[in-house]
Formats: sequence, C-alpha cells, structure tokens
Amino acid sequence: MNTEVTIIRRKQAAEMLGVSIPTLWRWEHSGAFPKAVRIGPNASGYLLSDIQAWLEVRKTEPPKNLGSVTEARKSKGT
Repeated sequence: MNTEVTIIRRKQAAEMLGVSIPTLWRWEHSGAFPKAVRIGPNASGYLLSDIQAWLEVRKTEPPKNLGSVTEARKSKGT
C-alpha cells in the first residue's frame, strides 16, 4: 500500500493546469476544484492525487461552471 502524499503549492498547480493563481482560487471557492490543505501557518497546497482525480473526471464529464470574471461581474450587476 502506497501511503506517500504529495502536496503541490498553488503556483505549481496553476502552472501544471495552465491557469493563473486567482483562477484556481475562484474555482476552489466556487466548489469546482479541490480544496487546498493547510501545510503550515502561512502555507497551503493541493494534494496531487486530488488534482489528478479532478483531471480524470474532466476527461469524461462536461466541465462544471468554473466561473469567470465576466460571470462574477454579471452576478454583482456591474
């Protein structure tokens, strides 16, 4: 049984997915992306296994509404 846990920081996750850190934050807070885990008082990251599972689901299912700046502005009425 493999018990190794790999945590990647937000910057690494963003680079891996080809998106910005604020985009990851929006996805996470909208519930469309795995939650980050705290690894220290001033540090957090994502479980690599959670990101890999998220990517696998995205291969087979239509994407959830990941939210965009335009949609966020529309919901605020700006």
